[in-house]
Amino acid sequence: MAKNKFSTQAQPANIIIKKLIEIIFKQVVKQGTSQTVKATSRNIVTQISKHAIEEAVKDGITSLMVDNLLAEKPSGMYRVEKYYDTLRGSSRIMFDRSNKVVLVIDNIQNTVITIYETESIKTIDNRVKNGRWVSANFKFE
Repeated sequence: MAKNKFSTQAQPANIIIKKLIEIIFKQVVKQGTSQTVKATSRNIVTQISKHAIEEAVKDGITSLMVDNLLAEKPSGMYRVEKYYDTLRGSSRIMFDRSNKVVLVIDNIQNTVITIYETESIKTIDNRVKNGRWVSANFKFE
């Protein structure tokens, strides 16, 4: 059986990228409970909670992925979806269906509460179908 020359090279690159993400985000976490950043191409100031940073590290989500999501730049052919979470005090949700990244933002302040990669698109679709997540048209600002 012939080996795919690309698969042996891609794995170490993914490991290196994930390690860099961990190093960068872990340094941010050490500085305190949250981090103030300028996000999006409009340089909107927001807080990213320590929990959100820890979740991003765990799931291999980069700061560029977060910035693109907040700027509503999808990673693939699907648009960034926006919802209100009715179960969690109408938190704002931004979801990139292409890379399965979910970002939860406080409804009043620009605090990113959590960031995670969902394992199943079905989970997201069920939240919408069951009425927990309601379609929204907010602008992140």
